[in-house]
Amino acid sequence: MGEQSGNRGTDWTKLLSDPDLVSHLGELLKAYREAPPERREEALVSAMRTIKAAAPKAKAASATTAGMVEALLRRGDKIAGAIRGSNVL
Repeated sequence: MGEQSGNRGTDWTKLLSDPDLVSHLGELLKAYREAPPERREEALVSAMRTIKAAAPKAKAASATTAGMVEALLRRGDKIAGAIRGSNVL
């Protein structure tokens, strides 16, 4: 039988605890699957860096969208109140 090296590889299960990465598991699996075996770890690290770099931008866009939706809902409530108060219905 062959000798086992002391290097057991990296524990990638920690990806499941990172909300930025867990939502991109499909991309990470694709990067892993498409890379040659000797370059898989490098491909995963590169994909993770790309995802993490984009995460602050995605969070900011999400917060902006949520703020816009909230403002529209408040405005809609005001319009509905004005319509009710004017006996238009």
